[in-house]
Order: sequence, then C-alpha cells, then structure tokens
Amino acid sequence: MMLYTGYVSCYRLTILLKSNDSIPFQLTANFEEQSLCYNYLMAQSWGQPQKIQTPFFLFYPEKFFEIIVLSEAGQFRLAFNGTPLGDFCPPVFDPKSINELQIRGSAELFHVLC
Repeated sequence: MMLYTGYVSCYRLTILLKSNDSIPFQLTANFEEQSLCYNYLMAQSWGQPQKIQTPFFLFYPEKFFEIIVLSEAGQFRLAFNGTPLGDFCPPVFDPKSINELQIRGSAELFHVLC
C-alpha cells in the first residue's frame, strides 16, 4: 500500500509510479476539464487512457488531498480522500519492481508511506 498526502497548487497534476523503463501506473488530474484518468507505459508504448467516472471532481487547487494506492494481484486499487475510485489493471507488472514516484505539476507532499 502507498499513501500520499499533500497540497495541490496547480491546474494539472500527474502522479507516476515507475518501474525501471516502464510506468505501470499514471494518474492525471486535469482541473480545467475536471477529469481524472489512468494510463500506463509498457515497452515504449502508452496504453489507452481510462477515464475515472466520479459524481464530482475530486481535486481542487489549493486544497489538501490523500491518495491511497493498493497494488495486488496484477492490479491497482485507488482511493482519494476516502472515496474508492476503482481498479486499474495494466498489462503484466510486478508490484515489487516499482522503484520511483514522480509528481508532475505543482504539488507539495507532506506524507509518503510505502
């Protein structure tokens, strides 16, 4: 399980979990479009983005957030501020091979638990 808490001060935020030369998990929040989507990069090819359907947009600029990512049995489970966002299943990946967290956009992380 990975837990991230922080503060967003931008209009687009991307969180990537990297594994050597692949990205088995990418979460992008686009504040202007009020959209969230998952994607992955394997063998130098991006997958098809998967939009996350929520009743309302979950990220807000200049607000705190908490993201929980649980990797189990070839899938990721995601929750944002306690709201489950469902499962994301990239092609074959080993959760133990994830060795880097990357944040793109302007966010300040206060707590990272892996």
